[in-house]
Amino acid sequence: MENHSIDGLPSEAKEKEYTNGNVAVYLSISGITAAMFVIQVSPNLSVTRWLQELELEGITTIIRTVDGFLSQRFLSDLFDIESDSVKLLSFRYHKDYESETEYVPRQASSMLCSGHFPSFAMLVIGAKRLKFTAELGASVMYGASILAALIALIMMLTGSFVQLTPTLVIVYNLIVMGVALLIQHIKKL
Repeated sequence: MENHSIDGLPSEAKEKEYTNGNVAVYLSISGITAAMFVIQVSPNLSVTRWLQELELEGITTIIRTVDGFLSQRFLSDLFDIESDSVKLLSFRYHKDYESETEYVPRQASSMLCSGHFPSFAMLVIGAKRLKFTAELGASVMYGASILAALIALIMMLTGSFVQLTPTLVIVYNLIVMGVALLIQHIKKL
């Protein structure tokens, strides 16, 4: 309101006295404060939990809002998270957001959620964990392939390549597969 030269705002001390720990929202008419609404803002427990889970996973939540009293600091205090883990979408990007999220009659989807924040947060966290686990498994397989190529090269250079039997190759592949599955299972826990 001060940025828009609105007159008639109470002092900060008076506002705190009026609101008693709640949030003040002002209505102005023709540049003069006409009304002050005192609202109580309380966090939803499941949203708080999942915002904290997203923060633990290093995922930043971007919120689209036009409410003037919402700020990063207010949201971080409200949900007990770091202020860097939540961002507000600038008004100039709202049209871009709307064009990206507009209704389409038919769309292929690899994930579905009920439209509630907790289910969406679970999907995002699950996708991130699944991506890491898949990359970990692929890294183990690449490492095993490189190790197998080195063993084959060493055996070829030492002249003992004939000792490499199909049974030995199958056992090596089963051991590598078991290690990859074990690592992925441990990471999932």
